Amino acid sequence: IALTSFVSYAFSHNVGLSFLGGGAVRFRLYASWGLGTDQIAAVVALTAVTFWLGFLFLLGLTLVIAPPILPPGTWLPAATGFVAGIGCLGVVAGYLALILARRTSFSIRGHEFSLPRPAMACLQIALSAIDWLLAAAVLYPLLSLDGMSFLRFVGIFLMAQIAGFASQVPAGVGVFESVILLFVGTGTTRATVLGGLVTYRVIYYLLPFVVAVLLLTGHEVARRAHVLRRLGRTLDRVAPAIVP
Repeated sequence: IALTSFVSYAFSHNVGLSFLGGGAVRFRLYASWGLGTDQIAAVVALTAVTFWLGFLFLLGLTLVIAPPILPPGTWLPAATGFVAGIGCLGVVAGYLALILARRTSFSIRGHEFSLPRPAMACLQIALSAIDWLLAAAVLYPLLSLDGMSFLRFVGIFLMAQIAGFASQVPAGVGVFESVILLFVGTGTTRATVLGGLVTYRVIYYLLPFVVAVLLLTGHEVARRAHVLRRLGRTLDRVAPAIVP
């Protein structure tokens, strides 16, 4: 489970929502261990819901408590951040209310669905929020943002992530950086911020992706060890006749 989680998460970060993303990796690995399609779909759905629950909870909290200062020339009203934060928290509250109100499974077009227990739902929100906080904590010290609190930066970081997701560009390259620069990059700090963003890409995206590719390759090779051994025996028989 840990192997699948790490590898699929690294692929999701770098490849995005294409067919090579985290869902495909999860299906490949879990199917090789005997899980059925319905079980794999349930795992993918649970992780996706968890991912967005923590995101919306944390974004809503930061927009309500410490909304980012909008860049000059922005046409949006000043209260936009607060209203959006309330909306994000409302979605999370609605999810919890649904779980509390519906304890039994339900069916849609012949497919049965079961909701998590309340304790599991709270754990989903907590773990996902911690994950996002740790991701922001990797970037925050790299930017050397004097005078900006970490909580306010988290809101900007999450809004940049939304822009990257919406762009459909793999890993949101360029889009994520543009939003960060829009909010925190001034004429004197733009080069420092951009350097920190490049370093963040290496630390949080490229290095885990390289490790994930090596792990996935090792797993696939181990699964096909018998094929490699058979190929080696074939070469042992054929090579003496060919090499001279």
